[in-house]
Amino acid sequence: MLEDTGYGVSEKASIERCKPDYEDQIKREKQYLDKVEKFLTATMEYLDGMNARRKMAELVGELYSRKVKHKRNIQSLIKQQEKEGGE
Repeated sequence: MLEDTGYGVSEKASIERCKPDYEDQIKREKQYLDKVEKFLTATMEYLDGMNARRKMAELVGELYSRKVKHKRNIQSLIKQQEKEGGE
């Protein structure tokens, strides 16, 4: 509950406003995943069968790690959304 303290706050906080927007978060994670996959594909096409060394190997590793991270985040958000929807 919020009280009017002279700063224009007179509404009571509702539970609905505090719930996370899973659809928006999933959409954002999918956009990040798409961007990472495009960079990874472009990098692999640039290498075209050559071995990646030093900084290029670090770049490929970082892109792959981010790809996995975003996929896991999407799966986690979907599970949380289903869990809250079932309650």
